[in-house]
Amino acid sequence: MRNCHAWIVRDEDHVKREIRVSKEASRWRFQSKRADAETWTYYKVPLEADLISFLEVLDRKYRRRRAAHHDIILAKQMLAELAKNLPPKSTEAANCCIAPEAPCISSASATLETGSKTDE
Repeated sequence: MRNCHAWIVRDEDHVKREIRVSKEASRWRFQSKRADAETWTYYKVPLEADLISFLEVLDRKYRRRRAAHHDIILAKQMLAELAKNLPPKSTEAANCCIAPEAPCISSASATLETGSKTDE
């Protein structure tokens, strides 16, 4: 079953940009399309701003019981991994590819941290 999330933001030059994130086979797939573009841009590594807004969308959906808590944890792990691995300023052209067959960040590699409570 596909787990899809979509929202619209305005870029710095006030052009609408639709962002879609889908979870297929334990993988997140980020894509975006500007209003003045004809094709979708698929990301190997999502932009930091897109990932932050994705986390906000998931949080709002979780409050309405439209998203799973596990999805929020995976998004936070992706954000931490992105902050750890990427330089502070990344350009859109360096992180994207047009081919839809592009590999995505695997949520399977991001393990869910489970803690056990111990009595002291």
